[in-house]
This record gives sequence, structure tokens and C-alpha cells, in this order.
Amino acid sequence: MRAEPLALAPAMTADTALQEIGRACLAHLSRNEPAALAGQPEAVHQMRVALRRLRSALLAFKKMLPKADRRWVVDDIEALDAALGRARNLDVFAHELVAPCRAELSGEADFPALEEALARRRQEAYRTVETRLLSPAHKSAMARLERWFEGRGWRRPELTAADATPLRDAAVRLLDRRRRDVKRRSKGFRRLSAKKRHKLRIAVKELRYTLELLAGLYAKDALAGFEKRLKRLQDDLGYANDVRVGHSLVAELGIDGASASSVAAAGALVLAWHERRLEAGERRLRKHLRRLDEAKPVWRASAAQPG
Repeated sequence: MRAEPLALAPAMTADTALQEIGRACLAHLSRNEPAALAGQPEAVHQMRVALRRLRSALLAFKKMLPKADRRWVVDDIEALDAALGRARNLDVFAHELVAPCRAELSGEADFPALEEALARRRQEAYRTVETRLLSPAHKSAMARLERWFEGRGWRRPELTAADATPLRDAAVRLLDRRRRDVKRRSKGFRRLSAKKRHKLRIAVKELRYTLELLAGLYAKDALAGFEKRLKRLQDDLGYANDVRVGHSLVAELGIDGASASSVAAAGALVLAWHERRLEAGERRLRKHLRRLDEAKPVWRASAAQPG
């Protein structure tokens, strides 16, 4: 189940907005638990999206949050994300990297050996997901997060300036900061290492998640073009990251079993196929980055909806 749109009003305080965002992210997370327990890859993906959106909101409003609270909340999020992330990486490798090139390359390598090794690892990963979701630690963490958001547990005895800031004003500053981070990390893009491109991908994703969370403040049509550019760039950078992660997965898949060498050879062939596609798409990636860089900050040009 995908996230439902958030009904935020410009006159809301940042304090109230964070509560609404937290409630929505936790609901998105919990609605997908049954399907994740049933081993459905999209449910695992949606749970990770909910966690990433929640973490983006916490970073966006971090000036409101006591450091101790921010620490335990992030720790709880990361503990669940670690279990889900392993399953998600293997799902992506199977569906987004192996499947597209299997027919073309099947005569050149032992794909059944690769797929068998991959299936074993995915089963192990989903057992880890199940163990985590059914654990007392997870249930306790979710209950604690729900209490924290419902009671606005970050509040001091009196509202700070950050807490009481109208959302219409806070939103512009938050989105401007995210946009600056993307621009800073994209400088000299052609020369950026894989690690720095990964950090750029995270910055793009943070901007997109923050814009999605705050989208209800603006006319939908006004954001459409900017969101489209963001998605294209995120997809491009995400594909490159999937291939990068794929290298570590292939190294792991090919270390045990009688067919280890066949698994490693098939995995290397898959990754080489995708590396060629990445190289061919480099110009398109730079074009998408340039268009995002040139796009106007629509949250400044588009007036917030009255509320």
C-alpha cells in the first residue's frame, strides 16, 4: 500500500505538521506489515519508503527535536531498515538486474545456478524480516514511536520559535536547504566518484521526500514538472547505485556451494551488461541533472493553499 496524501495547511505550526507526518508515516509502515510478512517484495519496498520519509521529516525538523530523542528515534528506524534493506537489495538484484538481461545472456552463463543461489539468500533475508517484525523489540519500538508522535514528545515546556513557525514559512526554508544540498553535491558531476554520486542520490531523494510530504501546501499542477525532473534523476542515480550494490551481492553469492564459480561468472556477466547500459546513459543522466539544476524552485513561485 502506497502512502496516502497528507492534508497539511499553511497555517499549521511546524510542531503540528511533524505530528501529522509522523502519524502518516507510521500508518504507511504498519499497513504494509502483513504483506511483508507474506513475503511480498513491494510491501518491503513500501515499508522502506515509509521509514525514509519519516527520517527525512526528522531531519527537516531537527531543530525542534532534543538530541536524545532524535538519537533513539533514528536508532529505532535504522534497526528496522537494516532488516528490510537486505531483502530489498536482493529483490532489486533479482527483478531489476538479473531478469532484464537473462534472455539475452542465458546462453553465455549458468543463470539457473545464479538464480538458485539468489533464491536461497532471499529466503534467508525474508526470514530475517519476519523475525524482526514479529519480535518484541519491534513491537515496543513501534509503540514508543506512536506515543512520541501522539504526545509530541519532543516538546519543551514552552514552544520554541522553530516549533511555532507557520508551516508556510518553514516549508520554503526546508525545501531551499534540500535544494542547496543537491546543488552542492552535484558540482563537478563528471568527476564525482561512485561514493559521492551515492551521496548525491541521497540528497536528491531527501529533496523529493520532503517535497512529497509538503506537497499538500501547493497547487498540484505547480509541482508536477519539478517532481518529474526529480524522479527522473533519482531513477538514474538509483540504477547506478543498484549496480554498485550488485557487485557486493555477487561477491557474496559466489563464495559458497559447488556452483560458486558458475554463480560468480553469471553475476559478473549481469553486472557487465548493466555497466555498459550505465555508460551509454551517462549523457542522459547529466541532462536530467542539468534540467533539475535549471528548474525554478516551485515552492517559492507557487503560493501555499489557504488553510
